[in-house]
Amino acid sequence: MSGNWQIWGVLSLAFLWLFITIIIGRAWCSWTCFYGGIDELFSICSPKKVLSINKTALKFRNFPMLLLVIFLIVSFSAMLPVFCLWLCPFKASFSFMDTNPFIRNIQISLMLIALVFLIILPILTRKRTFCSFLCPFGAWQAFFGRFNPFRISISEDKCSDCGLCAEKCPVFAISKENLNKKPEILDYCNLCGLCVDLCERKAIEYTVFGFKIYEPNKGLSHLLNVRLIAIFSFLLFSGVLGSFFVPAAINDLIEWMR
Repeated sequence: MSGNWQIWGVLSLAFLWLFITIIIGRAWCSWTCFYGGIDELFSICSPKKVLSINKTALKFRNFPMLLLVIFLIVSFSAMLPVFCLWLCPFKASFSFMDTNPFIRNIQISLMLIALVFLIILPILTRKRTFCSFLCPFGAWQAFFGRFNPFRISISEDKCSDCGLCAEKCPVFAISKENLNKKPEILDYCNLCGLCVDLCERKAIEYTVFGFKIYEPNKGLSHLLNVRLIAIFSFLLFSGVLGSFFVPAAINDLIEWMR
């Protein structure tokens, strides 16, 4: 019986993740994921950027995809949550550590590196470096998130090619490497909407599968706005999902404090 429950648990998580991918896609990283929230928190702590890595970052932007492939292969081979055991800084407790001192030290070292990307580098760069370079789930969402209809698109007619969006994007998801072309939204865009707010020419906007939708601006009909509908969907889903896990987490915390 216990084996059946374990299989059902794995299948439940698989279907849940598939459902998340279809419903909110890449917006998971900005509007739902607690890692994304922590990364964002530390990226806005510093009043100014100390370290600039924009030019170098795009060269390593596909590294999370490599991590995803490695973790999937090793996890299925060993039937273990390898990411949690080797890279997740929140699993840095003896209950998750290997009994072999040498392997345990490697685990601790990797988790400390993850903490640097989650806390230190965001403070120095004002960027979400953990999400950008170490999170394999973000790479998963970047690949399968295209099933979600919401997009952020750049209108070439309106774009002045100032490059501000590429400079300010917190997850290095806008490329401006080619000087002869307009900025390009990469698959790693997590729909945070910062570039939409920054663009003074209104050249960047939320779209549906890349197509601009007519938005009436009379009376309450202006609420029929792609961006408002998208964000409402993201927050509604996040609230519903959180209602399943947050009370249990708070209860566990209270029990632990006792």
